Amino acid sequence: MTNTIIKEAAESAILKIKTLTSLNNKGNRESPLTPLRKHCQIVLQPFLMGCDTKNDQIILLCLTSIQRLITHKILNEGMTHIHVYVGCNDLGG
Repeated sequence: MTNTIIKEAAESAILKIKTLTSLNNKGNRESPLTPLRKHCQIVLQPFLMGCDTKNDQIILLCLTSIQRLITHKILNEGMTHIHVYVGCNDLGG
């Protein structure tokens, strides 16, 4: 997977996050995290792509980010199991 593809996915996710948070700030009483939870796959995609690079530094950064998404309950429980498995495979675990 090329860095260009990962960069495009990351930029797309950033744009989606900005759009979601902007829409949420316009009088909506939902938690700011609710729209992110609804679109967690878009937010998560660049991190999964980074894990596929086989670059230890990028994988560590991506796993740290995935951990933060889990901690803030952005990812639903079903997705959490899949991504922990992906990370363990990439690190040889």
